[in-house]
Amino acid sequence: MSGLELMPAPAILATAGWTADRNPHALAAVPVLAGYLAGIAGTVPRQIGDGGMVVPAAGLSATLAACAPAFAAAREALAGLLDQGDRPLVVANRCAAAIGYLPAVFARHPDACLLWLDAHGDLNTPGTSASGYIGGMVLTALAGQWRSGQGAGLAFDRLVLAGARDLDPAEAALIDTAGITTVPAGADGGLDPAGAIAAIAGRPLWVHVDLDVHAPGVVSTEYSVAGGPSADQTAAFLAAVLATAPLVGADIAELEYRPDRIARDLAAVAIVAAPLLAALAHS
Repeated sequence: MSGLELMPAPAILATAGWTADRNPHALAAVPVLAGYLAGIAGTVPRQIGDGGMVVPAAGLSATLAACAPAFAAAREALAGLLDQGDRPLVVANRCAAAIGYLPAVFARHPDACLLWLDAHGDLNTPGTSASGYIGGMVLTALAGQWRSGQGAGLAFDRLVLAGARDLDPAEAALIDTAGITTVPAGADGGLDPAGAIAAIAGRPLWVHVDLDVHAPGVVSTEYSVAGGPSADQTAAFLAAVLATAPLVGADIAELEYRPDRIARDLAAVAIVAAPLLAALAHS
């Protein structure tokens, strides 16, 4: 074909199982966003979970038990994609879903770094969290700082936290004591890739984008935090990092479906996802 080679379309996995959602909006957004990105990528998404809300009994144990079916389904589906050689993009409702599926990544890529874009630290534990919300404990669960029952595999020296600016005192202390690499948002909201590139050092990489990393108003999310990048700034940051490290997969979470904003939100997320889709499709 005159020297042209078609790039394989990345697999897109949509996870719409309840993972401590406090409202139904992110569950509703999953199939819409997954379908939109699949259309851009030229593929068909695979969805697991029915988008239904769950009201568990109070307490962490009850919440984890209620999340367990969604955790297991996402982990099994992602493990299958990785085992057949795919480099997938996961569209998740909440970042808490990563407690279930990212251990499958670390089991297969034990040297992989995790680039976590989020306005929050997600570094609380059951002992330090004021709210008890498991979405604020994702990274400590993945690092084995508390027992989620879903596995772990993340070492803090392979974690890069970008855009975090709403940190609890215990999270800030853990960042300091564990030596976690951070990339703060600049005065203009932009993210300087130099520190991330140095920390990742060309190793295999998984990227997580919590959409609330952005400045308020860029994308509809449950919470917004002053500061943070625009969609274009996030895309530029990701493109720079991905030029230096092989991407094994990525996930995007926390879009909330708002009928009056969804077209604008999808366009913004498409900008953010573009460098991820390009890297995943590259042979």
